[in-house]
Amino acid sequence: MAAPLPEANASQPLNDLSPNQTRSQPLLNSIIYEAKKSIYK
Repeated sequence: MAAPLPEANASQPLNDLSPNQTRSQPLLNSIIYEAKKSIYK
């Protein structure tokens, strides 16, 4: 899977990115929350 077609390359990241972003959003929020807690201790 070295170099996909430009078309596939353009549409694929959108399809891949959205589910991953929504799935990792709670994790990201908890990381930010923990960071703020330790900053403002």
